[in-house]
Amino acid sequence: MGLRQMANTPVDSMRDGGLWWFQDLTLADPFYILPLITSATLYLTIEIGTDSARLSAANMNTMKYVLRALPLVIFPFTMNFPAAILTYWACSNFISLGQVAVLRIPSVREYFKIEKMLTHAPSALPTKKKGFVGGMKESWDNMKITKEIEERQRLDEIRFAKAGKGPLVKTFKYDPTKPKPLPTVEPHMRLKEPPKE
Repeated sequence: MGLRQMANTPVDSMRDGGLWWFQDLTLADPFYILPLITSATLYLTIEIGTDSARLSAANMNTMKYVLRALPLVIFPFTMNFPAAILTYWACSNFISLGQVAVLRIPSVREYFKIEKMLTHAPSALPTKKKGFVGGMKESWDNMKITKEIEERQRLDEIRFAKAGKGPLVKTFKYDPTKPKPLPTVEPHMRLKEPPKE
């Protein structure tokens, strides 16, 4: 926010504080090189830096595709950003890439006591890889099931809230405020009158 406001003001030192082809940091890059660098470094950071074991899980399959598409989606939006914002963003992405690269070195991982990632053979996994369409269908089905479960929980909460309020719901076979009806006796079960003498 601060860089955008400084570029919009514009701060005089930002007009000639750039490098090479982007001398004026208050304007968008005329050659679209900075947005391209920013999107490329973001893609590399996502590919190298994300936990691929977690993203390969069945429920995260769609998230993997969303993260891969993110740099392509943001490119048209970043084309008109001031060079100051894109320079900051690209530098931040390069630092993230460097950090990820250093943390992938086995001796560095050993020094900082970072455990090795377990890798399983794809044939030993319970779920098989699905294509993009299969993953999207499965995600859609999972979303529908989750929504149905949430709806059931909401209805249960409403019923529970109603249970503690208002009049009692009749749960007995007869009205306890009225006398209990006498049981009816079948004719064959009646007592015989004793003979008169």
